[in-house]
Amino acid sequence: MSPVLKSVLAWLFAEKNRTYDYRRFSADSDYIFEPSEDGKLACITSTRGLPKPGDLLLLPAGDGSVCYRILQLETYGDSPDLWTAQLERVVEGA
Repeated sequence: MSPVLKSVLAWLFAEKNRTYDYRRFSADSDYIFEPSEDGKLACITSTRGLPKPGDLLLLPAGDGSVCYRILQLETYGDSPDLWTAQLERVVEGA
């Protein structure tokens, strides 16, 4: 098998990072979001979907939105739908 074909097949079957849009959810009932003072890092706890490290979350911010990448994710054995994650803000053009 050629290296090019191997590369294309690896790309096709690789797990892709997903983007989860939390702008339509309520911070009062669907998730708890705790940003750091400078907003570069944050923590979130939710029962909505189950993302994985590397996935992106779109969250409401004022009149717009902000994007965070999941760095680490933990689930709870007694409640597999409940998860918490450490996030890093994604800056456009970086």
